[in-house]
Amino acid sequence: MYIKRRKTAKNNLLLVSILVTLAISLFLVYNASSTYAYNYFGSSYYFLINQFVWVCVGLLAFFLVQILPFGAFKKISFLMYVTSIIFLVIVLIPNPFSLEVYGARRWIVLNPKPFPILPLLGRLSFQPAEFTKLATALTLPLVFLSAREKTSLGAIAKLAGYFLLPALLILIEPDLKDALILCVLGASIIFAGGVEFKYFLYAIPVGMLLLIFSILFSPYRMERVKTYFSSKHSGESSYHAKQLNIALGSGGIFGVGVGKSRQKNEYLPEVVGDSIFAIFGEEFGFIGSTLMVFLITLVFYSIYRSTLMITDMYERLFSIGVLSWYGTQAFLNMGSISGLIPLTGVPLPLISYGGSSLLFMLTALAIVYKYSKS
Repeated sequence: MYIKRRKTAKNNLLLVSILVTLAISLFLVYNASSTYAYNYFGSSYYFLINQFVWVCVGLLAFFLVQILPFGAFKKISFLMYVTSIIFLVIVLIPNPFSLEVYGARRWIVLNPKPFPILPLLGRLSFQPAEFTKLATALTLPLVFLSAREKTSLGAIAKLAGYFLLPALLILIEPDLKDALILCVLGASIIFAGGVEFKYFLYAIPVGMLLLIFSILFSPYRMERVKTYFSSKHSGESSYHAKQLNIALGSGGIFGVGVGKSRQKNEYLPEVVGDSIFAIFGEEFGFIGSTLMVFLITLVFYSIYRSTLMITDMYERLFSIGVLSWYGTQAFLNMGSISGLIPLTGVPLPLISYGGSSLLFMLTALAIVYKYSKS
């Protein structure tokens, strides 16, 4: 009992860092969206209210995870995985529940017309890709540990199929960023399980070829790559990249001041989603951006420290998957906003506006927190 209390006290850093990040998220979502929300929805609090509801739902899920039996998610992991595959297939087929936005099918609407609109939440939708990350993180360690053969190339290929199949379906949506995150999540679990590094050396060139082909045969991805390598390139992605650079550059050392961003009101798209870090950088400057990176790194370190506390192999592999999921998504967002990598359009975890990403990430972190206390 003493050891359990000691581990819980040590792991409070994960819980505190999550709560602080969520509080900052509410402030940033309102700060970035108030003008846009008033102009298009008639209320400055539209995005804030929705984000607050999802934060409450996410925290409720976090609490429920803590009171569930330890083996609950392990028992239903394969069912969750199969369900996620079904969702990924459904979202690709034109139907009333599959929402198409800008030519991409990434959302399932739970109450499409003629179903009634829910109070506060409106049309309730979610991204199957986010659910798939959680389901794969729960299922792959179980499959890996139960596999009799883990050393041959064929056996490893079968294990990799558990994340490559859903990644392919996500790529067809098309959604390269989430497919990439899922591949990193799966590969990190297999690597942490003890698979020899030489097999990853075989997979790297194959993965690079697939990545190149997915870019070459996608006009909008090709445009983003051209924008990344040439500042003279014109196009929608070029406009977005330039406005991000202006936002971060105009912030200087200390920023232009809270609520004084020009980019969020006139120029930047996705002000509450992918671009929220740029708006924060404009208003709070280099100092504020550094503190934000520190906070995100603190959450990452808290997950890592929780992973070290876990002794059960299944639970530890799951936690490693969540660690890679959070770290990769944070890197893709901040890397693309700062110009380190081409634009990806991935939300900043626990901070950007959105219910699916927030809910499933919080659920995954809740499971890590629970496992670290056992």
